[in-house]
Amino acid sequence: VRSADWSAGYRDAVLAALNRRTLRRSGLRVVYDAMHGCGAGELDAILNRAGVPVTTLRGDPDPRFGGSPPDPSGERLRGLSSSIARTRGLVIGLANDGDADRLAVMDERGRLLSETQTVALLLDHLARTGRVRKAVAVSVATGTLVERVAESHGLSMLRRPMGFKHLSEALIAGHADVAGEESGGFAWRPVARDKDGILAGCLMAERVACDARPLSKQVQALERRFGRLRCGRMALPATAELAAATRVLAESPPGRLGTSPVRGVSRTDGVRLALDDGFLMLRASGTEPVIRIYAEGTGASGLERRLLQGTRLLRAAARRIR
Repeated sequence: VRSADWSAGYRDAVLAALNRRTLRRSGLRVVYDAMHGCGAGELDAILNRAGVPVTTLRGDPDPRFGGSPPDPSGERLRGLSSSIARTRGLVIGLANDGDADRLAVMDERGRLLSETQTVALLLDHLARTGRVRKAVAVSVATGTLVERVAESHGLSMLRRPMGFKHLSEALIAGHADVAGEESGGFAWRPVARDKDGILAGCLMAERVACDARPLSKQVQALERRFGRLRCGRMALPATAELAAATRVLAESPPGRLGTSPVRGVSRTDGVRLALDDGFLMLRASGTEPVIRIYAEGTGASGLERRLLQGTRLLRAAARRIR
């Protein structure tokens, strides 16, 4: 439960970190879906104080979240997409999950950005404005798009096991300035050392305001610089054979994946194969009885092909150990 003093102090801290003059003069409009969670009355209040008009959807706190899981993804954000379509001018859509520690972003056409695109855009903006100087901490399943952005700014990359607590440790120790993960978590050390979807949303609004182009154009510009990389994941039931296959592949990974040579192998959390145009990662979930396949490829078709390669690789290894 938030106290009034805590909320006021938090809002002041985020507001002080923003370029309020640019936000106020940008003409930016934000449509925000709070999903009945605790971001309501926080993210919208901060941006309003910065001079940005915000249309808030599902802004009334509800312990049942309106009867729908408060997960800002896919079909659950149709209302946000429709509201964006009715809004003229420079506009973006933002959404938080129930506890507001994750962020989802939509462009002016109502299209949902991937979590990796969001982290890459935020990192690029903070580095360009001189607010990230040391290193970036990411989960091992975060896409290489973030790595390419970091390298372009001369920043070191720290890959950590799954779970934001490992990224928070890097921020607390001062080893990194910013942290992001594949599931929508983001933190920036001067304000937050754990994932903070409210802060991330306000920084994304600032990025769009500073650039002044529609967000879709900003994404296109990022892709021209670093490639049209797409990330995704899927899950298979964790049978004993598939779990054993994951361990075997970690011990003896392939040298190639299709026509792509494997450039590096990480066993930090499962097995991750680094490729010239992305990666493939296989991992037994720590919270559900599934084997997760994470992948990155060039464009939607490249991502789909890589996920299929991961499935085939895993099943082939399972057949060999029967």
